[in-house]
Amino acid sequence: MPYKKRSVMIDKIKNNLKSVIVAAAVSASFLIPASPAFAEFDFSEVKKEGDLFEKKTFDIDGDGAIETIALRACNLQIDKSNGTEEIMSYHGRLTVLKNAGGVEKTLWEASMPPSGYEGKRDSVDFIFGDFGLEVIEAFGNITATKAVEIISPSLQSDLRPVTYRLFRWDNKEFKTAKFGVLKGKLESPDKFSWSEYKDADVDKCSWVGKILNIVSPGVVEAEIFSYNGVVIIGKAILKYQNDEFIVESWKEKPRKVE
Repeated sequence: MPYKKRSVMIDKIKNNLKSVIVAAAVSASFLIPASPAFAEFDFSEVKKEGDLFEKKTFDIDGDGAIETIALRACNLQIDKSNGTEEIMSYHGRLTVLKNAGGVEKTLWEASMPPSGYEGKRDSVDFIFGDFGLEVIEAFGNITATKAVEIISPSLQSDLRPVTYRLFRWDNKEFKTAKFGVLKGKLESPDKFSWSEYKDADVDKCSWVGKILNIVSPGVVEAEIFSYNGVVIIGKAILKYQNDEFIVESWKEKPRKVE
């Protein structure tokens, strides 16, 4: 789906967020939008197999030289039904590139993901298509482990609290460190723990809906969502301790979405 069309689709979801959630309470089939970050992602950046996107830079092996960490496009699904070629979906293969004498060479690359939408969503691969976008939402020292980490929303076909994957570099490859919804209390949450999501919990909890940025090692700014008859969104500074995000302060107190 082209970027312009996808942005319009997400804008409609955001504009009708309240009605979507009310309907969800009845049907339990459509819940809250996974992440407004999708509207910021340029789907059209990928033109062909092998293109690099979602690029980040970091001295990942500690040798003083900056490496490129990116997704390499693969498994492109192209629609040719209307006499034109339109890219409908693709995968991103996590890749670390090292500059050697002006030439970037592959230092490490994740295994080739299966075609289509198959595979476990806690695996180190990324899908971009009609069922959602597995963007790199945050990159860096997310949990104060001194390791390079990536946090990314898992693909989901409906609208519900975000299930996150946390990938961590262990000096030779990225591995899955955590997987689940970052869930807290419905009212006055003071922490968010990695949890399994259940539809019955949607009006009984709050959750991290988007990591906005890394403030410092182990400290992030995030949007917090909840639903209790109305949609409520806040913005908090969270510190990672003992495998949980602890609320340090609120930049914006939780408020109803009008």
